Amino acid sequence: MAISVDSEWTFGGVPCLVVTTTGSRPTARMYVIVDDGNAIRPLVDAAGQRVEFIGPTSDEALQQALDYLESRFGTRGSAWHWGQARREQHIWTVLHASPVRPDEDRSSLLP
Repeated sequence: MAISVDSEWTFGGVPCLVVTTTGSRPTARMYVIVDDGNAIRPLVDAAGQRVEFIGPTSDEALQQALDYLESRFGTRGSAWHWGQARREQHIWTVLHASPVRPDEDRSSLLP
């Protein structure tokens, strides 16, 4: 059975979420956190395809995602504090129609 783990950090001040799954295909998917911490926007490449990393282990997929986010947005920092603790099972609103494209200005993603 696959397990999903959500991890939050900032990269160059941009609040990000990495969702890592375990199982037969360990995968890391990345999002930018928006709307005061209530919604997330998926990251896509220039062709509009989701950016995700698949590794032999979930830790390796996560590390690839962290390296990518650091190269895209800047130095990794601690998670943004939204003024409320996350529940153990936080429900995110995923803004699929509004992905983060490579040419999007980083400053527009800052809280």
